[in-house]
Amino acid sequence: METTTVTDAALALAAAGFRVFPLRPLSKEPAIKRWQIEAAADPIAVEMMFDKPHLGLGLACGPQPNGLNVVAIDIDPRHDGWDSWAALVTAHDAQFPNAVIHRTPNGGAHVFFNAPRDLRNSRSKLGPGIDSRAAGGYVVLPPSRL
Repeated sequence: METTTVTDAALALAAAGFRVFPLRPLSKEPAIKRWQIEAAADPIAVEMMFDKPHLGLGLACGPQPNGLNVVAIDIDPRHDGWDSWAALVTAHDAQFPNAVIHRTPNGGAHVFFNAPRDLRNSRSKLGPGIDSRAAGGYVVLPPSRL
């Protein structure tokens, strides 16, 4: 998805049926207190949320209005995430033909899946440097600046 602003990216994701919300400028922190409830896919609500400059873009993981259940695997290279990821992929002979992947500013990545609803957020349970974000969790998306 080619976009030039956080607002454009938020509106494009909302139009595709994904729940988004603003983050504080140069931060991973939500700019709204009740982000889990107020994250929206409605373009009018999204446009109102992103009415201030320099906001970041958060994606609320879990069930989406478009019928997908978004789970993101967060690979953190500072904690051996790439080695853990390689070991998981090898051990399970995993292939991800429909996964969406984007690189993170720290040299890691987010790998997005449509997954069963019973998945939960975790921290390093899958391996060192690998977190998962599901219902009740979120990830920072480009073109956010940190």
